[in-house]
Formats: sequence, structure tokens, C-alpha cells
Amino acid sequence: MKIGKFAILLVLGGLASGKDFCKEELQTTVEDANILNNGSLFTSAGDNYPKGTYWITATGLWKVCPCLSAQCIRICDKDYITSILKAYDNEKGVPLIPIPWKEVFGIDAPEVTPTDSLQRVHNAKCDGLAGFLDQEDFKILENGKLLKYRTETHDALHYCIHQVEGNAIYLLQCADDDVRYEETLPLRYSLYPPFFIFSCIFLIFTVLAYVYSPQHNSFHAKCVVFHSTCLAVFFVALSVDFLYDSVKNKGLCFFIGYTTFYFHLASVFWLNSMCVDVFCSFKGIVLTQTHFVISHLYSFGTPLVSVAVALHFNLIGGDSLLNSRLGESLCWLQESTALWLYFHGPILVLLLANTFLLFATYYTRRERTTDELTARKEQEQHEWRMECLILMLLACFDWISEVVSRTVEIWIFIDLFNASRGVLIFGILVCANRKMRKVLSDRLCKTTNNQAI
Repeated sequence: MKIGKFAILLVLGGLASGKDFCKEELQTTVEDANILNNGSLFTSAGDNYPKGTYWITATGLWKVCPCLSAQCIRICDKDYITSILKAYDNEKGVPLIPIPWKEVFGIDAPEVTPTDSLQRVHNAKCDGLAGFLDQEDFKILENGKLLKYRTETHDALHYCIHQVEGNAIYLLQCADDDVRYEETLPLRYSLYPPFFIFSCIFLIFTVLAYVYSPQHNSFHAKCVVFHSTCLAVFFVALSVDFLYDSVKNKGLCFFIGYTTFYFHLASVFWLNSMCVDVFCSFKGIVLTQTHFVISHLYSFGTPLVSVAVALHFNLIGGDSLLNSRLGESLCWLQESTALWLYFHGPILVLLLANTFLLFATYYTRRERTTDELTARKEQEQHEWRMECLILMLLACFDWISEVVSRTVEIWIFIDLFNASRGVLIFGILVCANRKMRKVLSDRLCKTTNNQAI
């Protein structure tokens, strides 16, 4: 276990007793204990508390502050939790169902429960109002912190657990500063879906624009269409997940989770095919229909293999690192090893490959020509390269924001930026593309004139 800097100072210096630095809610009482030669307090229960984390009261009882020396968790006072459970039963009319440890303990958890691997503060209570959390709303991490609604974190001071038979618990969260306790979803659950839907709408506009274009049969146009379509399906699935709390429905949760997994991954594979096309164009290599079929199998088939393997180990279950645990408490891959193996790792490899392909085009030397047709073709190639570069930067930003921790509030703005990617793609591929604007303008004007006649 990690030991905080504060605790190290206490242990090494012994300059102050734990009571000077420990909140009352994090203190626990020890009745039978002895001080060892090294200055630590050893209890009859087998717990060991370093010097500086314990003190003796006027009544002769030992007081300790476990959280000063190690990561900790609070155990609810039995009489207190019994009264809370009784009040809950009277109000709801049905007993509260205890939650198995394996459903709430962090993704990289060992076989033991947190109460075995963490220091314990006994007889814990909440000063003000409190409420029970449902199974799908939280996880307890290995460091003893409460992870709520996927991003909110709370330390041991803000909750306590009550163990029951069968290795299961109730989790009681304390309200902050006597504020009325309400189980409300975070702002993002209502804020994100509109951005997802707008992205989906503009991605559909992008697809229609390229299908409507005279060059809809070109390799580049087809890559854009499939890349945008995959992202559109991805955003639709995310909208359903946020709006309908799909984790409560096992079948829907699996469908949503693997749909977002597959189509997000497929969109990055189609972006890679687009970069290959740009590289080949700069090298003077003409891609044929056969190449497009191969690209189709590659961009749709490879993600399908990754999804199939992940689904196989998910259905088998168990404690394998290959089991993504999708559907257990979230409709997404939760095991970190599986997440990197099936999702983050492949995307990282593709983004690095795209970077190499795009930068390689800058070292391609072509003889300058005065032929107008060839000059237009070269200008088009440069536009394709810039489009791919911007799309890749958007994908890189999204990947980095998914990998990096989300503990800072500013991440909500970064998430909203990623959720708006469909609007940005429409602006880049359609609005900022002079040729696409001209083609669409000519066609729309021609259609209007024909209707007038």
C-alpha cells in the first residue's frame, strides 16, 4: 500500500500525535493493544499502526487513525446502519438488496475484498443525511475511494459500508455539509446527448454530400462515407446509452457496449484506409476496385475480429485479464488489460501508422507540371492530405482524452468537444472543401432551375 507524505512525516519524526491531524469521522477505537519496540501499536486483531497515528484517551482507550498511515475504508456502525435500513424498508416497502463485492470492487482488484487489503475505520456514521447507492451507480477502487457515476470520486470520509453474509455489502453515502441528499445524475447525462445527436445529424449530412457528389465512386469519397457512417452509428449508440440507462438491461447493455466498441474502432480503420489512399496518390499508385474490396474487408473485418474475441471472453466470464467485464456495471470495457488489448492499443497503432503515412507524403518528390489537369489533381491530393491530417488530429485528441484520467472538472469541456466531432467533420470535409461546395451549389441550383421550369 502507498503511504502518504503526511504519514511518513509522522512516522519518521513522531512530532505529533494522530489526533492533531485526524478528523473525528476517521478515528476508530482499539481496546486491546500493545506498543512494540519500534513504536508501533499492535492490536489483538492483528492490526499494526505506525507511531504518530495513535494516541491514548483519558479513559485509557486507544484511539487510532488508520487513514494517516495507509489507504482506508470506513465500516458503518452496526446500530446506526440497522436503523437506516429499517427506515428504508418502512419507506420503500421492500428490503434493500445487498451487493456482492465482485460487482463493485475496482477493475484490477485482487481476490481479497477491500476490507482485507485496506485499513479499516470501524463504527463509522454520517453526520447529516445519507442515502444508499445502487449497484450500477458506483465502484470501490483499490485505493479505497468511491467512484460514482464513472467520473466522480469520493474519499473514505464521504461513505461507509456494511458487510453482510455472502461477501456482500450495503453502501451508504454521506451528504456533504448537511445538504439534502438526492440521487441525481450528473449534468453530463443530460448535456452530452444533444451534442451526440447533432454530431450524428451532421455526419449524415456529410455522407449525403459525398454520395450526391459526382466523384462518389472515388476511393477517397468511399472512405469518407464509411468513416462518417461508422461515427454516426457510434454517436447514436452513445445517445441511447446516456438516455435510457441501458446498464439495467443486460441485453441492451451488451448491444450498446459492443456497438460503440465496433463502430468507433471501424471508423479509425477507415481513417487509416483514407491515409493509405493519400499516400498511394502521392506515390502515383492508382488504387483499383480490388484494392477497395481489400480495404473494405480490412476496415470492417479487423474490428469485427477484435469484438468477437472480446465478446467470447466476456461471455465465458471469470477473472481472466482478457475478460473485458462489459455489462457488469457499465456498458463499456472495464478491465484495463482488455481495454488496451482490444481498443486503445489497436487505435494507438493505427494513429502512429497514419502519422507515418502522412509525413511520408511530404518527402515525395514530384516533377512540377504546367498541365492544368495534372495541377488540379495535385491540388486535390494536397487537400486530401490536409483533410486526413485534421481528421487524424481529432482522433488523436479523442484517444488521449479517453486514456488520461478524468478527475479535473475541465474534462467536461473536452468531452463536449469530442461529442461535437460530427459537426467539425462536416465543416472540414464539406464546408471547407471548395470543390465540394461548388459541386453541391451547382447541383442544387440546377435542381432549383429545373423545378422552376
